[in-house]
Parts: sequence; C-alpha cells; structure tokens
Amino acid sequence: MRMPVTTTDEIGQLAGYFNRFMDKLDVSRRKLESEIGMRRKNEQALRLSDEMFSKAFGK
Repeated sequence: MRMPVTTTDEIGQLAGYFNRFMDKLDVSRRKLESEIGMRRKNEQALRLSDEMFSKAFGK
C-alpha cells in the first residue's frame, strides 16, 4: 500500500519517504522470493542426485 502525496509539507514528505521505503521493501521481497525459489530448486536437484547415487552405488 502506498500513501498519496498531496502536499509538500512535513506530512507530504513523510508520505514520500514511506512510499520509497515500501518500494525498497518490495524489491527486497522479490529478491528474497527468488532466492528461496532457487534454493528449493537446488535442494530438489541435490536430493535427486543423491537418490541416483544411492541407486547406482547401493549406499
């Protein structure tokens, strides 16, 4: 959610700061979601590789 910036006084400035903070927070959230997705994918690939190794070498 963003705040409408309708004035240039202190309240308007605070709304602008809040909106920029929220924009940065959204960027961080998207990066974190991407990182989580990559880690899950890597974990799944590692698990599959481990299963294949176990079947091939009986460990």
